[in-house]
Amino acid sequence: MFLRNIWSKHMALYPSSRYLNVFWGAGSLLGLLMVLQVFTGVLLAFYYKADAALAFSSVVHIVNDVSGGYLIKYLHLNLASAIFLALYAHMFRALYYRSYAALPGV
Repeated sequence: MFLRNIWSKHMALYPSSRYLNVFWGAGSLLGLLMVLQVFTGVLLAFYYKADAALAFSSVVHIVNDVSGGYLIKYLHLNLASAIFLALYAHMFRALYYRSYAALPGV
């Protein structure tokens, strides 16, 4: 009962625009994904060697020897795809709602 009151008061019945939907959060999601991408990239850069002879072995070292390195590498890899999905959702919202138009309904 207590949780239902909190949910209805602060989440379900919170006054907001009726045009607010999931696409309006795509820009914020895109920013969050970019921050995570940069953060995981910096963590990977600590162990990566940019020499042509050592590059592959440094990636293998990150995946096999660094604690949680495989998780950071694959998170970085999948965030790149997620950024494009969020970018397409953000552009779709702008095109669908005609945010680029000077006047509404033009």
